[in-house]
Parts: sequence; C-alpha cells; structure tokens
Amino acid sequence: MNEKKIKRVIDICLIVIIMMILFAGLVKTLFFAKDINYYENRGANKIKKFSISDFTTGKFQDSIELAFGDQIFLASTMKSKYNYLNNKLISTFYSNFEDTIFKDKYIYLSGIYKFGSTNNLLYYPYITDETYKLVDDRIRNINEVAAKTKDVKYAVYYIEKDTDINFETNEKVNLSKYISERLTEKNIDFDIFEINDFKEFKDKFYETDHHWNYKGSYEGYKEILSMISNEKPLFPVKQIEVNIPFSGAKANTSGNSDIYKEKFKGYIFDIPEHKTIINGKEEEYGRELEFEHNPNQEVSYGAFYGFDMGETIFDFNKPEKENLLIIGESFDNAIIKLLATHFNKTYSIDLRNYQNENGKVFSYYDYIKEKEIDRVVLVGNIDFYKMDTFNLGE
Repeated sequence: MNEKKIKRVIDICLIVIIMMILFAGLVKTLFFAKDINYYENRGANKIKKFSISDFTTGKFQDSIELAFGDQIFLASTMKSKYNYLNNKLISTFYSNFEDTIFKDKYIYLSGIYKFGSTNNLLYYPYITDETYKLVDDRIRNINEVAAKTKDVKYAVYYIEKDTDINFETNEKVNLSKYISERLTEKNIDFDIFEINDFKEFKDKFYETDHHWNYKGSYEGYKEILSMISNEKPLFPVKQIEVNIPFSGAKANTSGNSDIYKEKFKGYIFDIPEHKTIINGKEEEYGRELEFEHNPNQEVSYGAFYGFDMGETIFDFNKPEKENLLIIGESFDNAIIKLLATHFNKTYSIDLRNYQNENGKVFSYYDYIKEKEIDRVVLVGNIDFYKMDTFNLGE
C-alpha cells in the first residue's frame, strides 16, 4: 500500500472515530443524561420536551445546545483543563504584586476575580437597565400572586453577596432596597441578608464558592425564622470540619480548582424525627451526618446540604402547626431542613428543576390549595429576583 492510500485510510479512520464519539455523545444526551453537573455544582442541562411554542421561540434549540455542553463525554474535563492552564499563568504573574499595587483591589483571573492577597474569588458587582426590567417583572409577579392569595402570608428574603457591593469602595448596588420599596401587598414581609464590607463577606461566604458558608446560612435561617415564626431557632450541637479541602463553584468554573482550595466547615443539629420525600421518593436530604462520621471524603456545598431538587417534602407530623412552602434556588439548600423543624409539613420547590424531575408543570395556585399552605417563603440572591423561571401564578 502506497503512502497516499495509507494517508487516506488514516483520514477515514479519524473521521469514523470522530463520528462515533459524536454519535455516542448524542445517545448519552438523549437517553442517559446526567442529572447534576458536579463541576459547576448545579443541575445539568437536558434537552427540553419538544413543543411548538418552545420551538418557535428558540427555547427548544437553546436547550439542545446547553445539553450538549453538559452531557457530552469529557466536556467538564476539557473545560477545567483549559481554565486551569490559563489561570495558572495569570495567578503566577499577579502573585508578585498582590501585596503592593493590588492590595485590597480586584485582580482579574479568567471570568472571575480575586481580592488582593486573599484567596477569596469574587464576581464583580454590576447592574444594568435590563436587570431592573427583569426585577420589575418579578416584583410585579410577586405582588399579583400575593394579591390573589390574601389568606397566605409571604416572607420575601433577599441575599446580598459579592455582586451587590464593590469592596474597593463599599458602594452597594442597592437592588434589595429597590425591591423592598416595590413590594406593595400587606401580606408580604421583606428582609435582607446584608453584606456591608469585605470583612463581613469573608466571614459569611466561602472563598471559592458563591454560596454562604455555615455561619452565613445559619444567620439567614434565624432571620427568616423570625419573619415566619415565634419559635426559637435550633442551636448547633457541634461544628465539624471535612478533612479533604474543597474547591467551590467559583474555582471550578473559572479553572482554579487546583489553585484555590479551602477547608469546609459545617454545623450539626439535633433534627427531630421526620420523613423526607424527594421527587416522590422517600430518602434523606443532605449528608451532614455522613460527613460527621466520615470526614475523610470529598465534599461540596450540594453534597453536604443537599442538591437543587425539584420538590423536597419534610413531614414532621405536627398537625397543630402550619404548612410552609419555600421557593428558592441553591442558597436555600442549607436552611430548608432547619426551617422545616418549626412546621407541620414543609414543601421546598426549585422551579428550575421541578418539571424535568416530576414530569409536570408546577401549578402554584393548585399546589398551595392541595397542600393547604399557610405561609410562603421566597428566598434567593440577585439571580432569583431577575429570572422569570421563578415566576409564580399558573
């Protein structure tokens, strides 16, 4: 066989291999899609069920693109390796100056910032006219729903974080104030998890993850509880530390997981006996006790507290008490079980995942009637208040 034929055979083999990989990725995406993107600590994107309305608006096509980004083989590995090489070079350069000209300044890495000589990874605060438009739509939705369900009491809780304040100047975007001034219905209470400077942020949030840590989430639990109950909060019986350092979502998505790591700490509570049902199946939510007994394992915010499940029901069998509905995003993972201890039944809904995981559209008015909901808690950070995914009312 001459050289030209050998080259042709090699080319054909390469094409066949590439086609096989693409076909395998297609099969995996269509029939064996994973539920969780552990690299970014969120629910993995899947292809939406086909509908004419989604097709004409482009949502179905967008879901295909997003699904392939999460589901194809080695997608997370390739993303993490590229980000690691890029950020290692940048971090090496800045390390010579971070205590001088970059002290207490934002240092750009790649899609993320670090703050001076600390190991805290940050998002830069900003707000646009489009943000206000999106938030206005959410506020309008909350007001309309509260007006139609006046017998239900609402607690709206806004979580400030690094996107809400510039740590160089301590200027805040004040979106929380903007929201509170526009919630008009009398059955709505509003409160804020406030962050006023970098010291406070560093104490209450992870260095490498966007979520609040055990101190911040416990404070949030107590503040929300004071809005919805006269009961005293649970007190932690123990503080534990996982032995294997972890890198949170900020480090992972920016390729810094091998550069920036931190200790994961958490509280252990004496939770009363109860039953937990997740998407129709009885199982535990969160693995705090597992990490208490075996701290020598890899950990993440979701692995410790629980992931963003479509529906989680906590039944403490206290019929003399009220039923609670919590609608939020991943920040509430750390507190829903704690809040549930003060109620009869607590229903936690993540509208990003409810339909995919339960096979039906979430119908708010039917749900609160069927579950005999007395109180509703809406909790989240800026993203929760600008995403129409979290709109209620159907």
